[in-house]
Amino acid sequence: MIRGARVAAVALVAMSLLLAGCGGGGPAPRPAASTGPSALPTPTEVSLDCTDSDPCTLPPGVYDTGTSDMAFHPGMTLTLPSTWGSHSLDKYEFSLYPADHPDDRLFFWEDMVAVKSSGPGHGTTILKNVGTSPKAMMAWITGNPDFHIVVRPTQVTSAGGIKATRVVLMISKTARYGDSQCPASPRCADLFTRRDGGEYYSIGGREEIRLDVAAVKIDGHPHTLFIVLDAPAGQADLRRLTALAQPVIDSVRLHAGVTAG
Repeated sequence: MIRGARVAAVALVAMSLLLAGCGGGGPAPRPAASTGPSALPTPTEVSLDCTDSDPCTLPPGVYDTGTSDMAFHPGMTLTLPSTWGSHSLDKYEFSLYPADHPDDRLFFWEDMVAVKSSGPGHGTTILKNVGTSPKAMMAWITGNPDFHIVVRPTQVTSAGGIKATRVVLMISKTARYGDSQCPASPRCADLFTRRDGGEYYSIGGREEIRLDVAAVKIDGHPHTLFIVLDAPAGQADLRRLTALAQPVIDSVRLHAGVTAG
């Protein structure tokens, strides 16, 4: 599910974009089969049942997204050096948060599309004139007066060694959301939704995000991969989250069918 950046329940409390067990008595992780005594540490499969109301707790260790077609990038692995939690693992999103800062997020998304950021129809109006390539996404974000660009787009190596375009942004001082459900009214704005619409991702107030967008191919078919750090308390919060999340991002290994786009 998409987490709506503290905009409102309609946008969800950010795509809600990784177990000794899940909170509230949810299912325990299922270890993958070992390949022998010389194998690398056996990953623990993250449950598909993590939710906002029943999040999963992930102790330090190596995890994978499993083999189900309903999981995000089946076969993707990562290492958590400390305890994290997850609200969501599905085909379009893998959502993580540091256990000691549950409002922060590390999102992995696939094939998001831009939406109208403010005014009537915000969040639900897909902008069909905005492409899904990193270049098109960055042009829209940097040209949208609802967003303040903290760090201009740069080329980076992101999850799985994939080349990506990175931007850091927050809400501009001139943003006018036009919706009373914005808790930082009027300084909220929407960014993305899934291709089939529905819930949308929003930011507001002091919230600052780091967004990586990468063109990839999965078994030869083009897709767009998003890696997002979302810090609701602003710049200092994002620095702290980056220090925690970067080792996790650096540890990501995508399955063999994922290549640079």
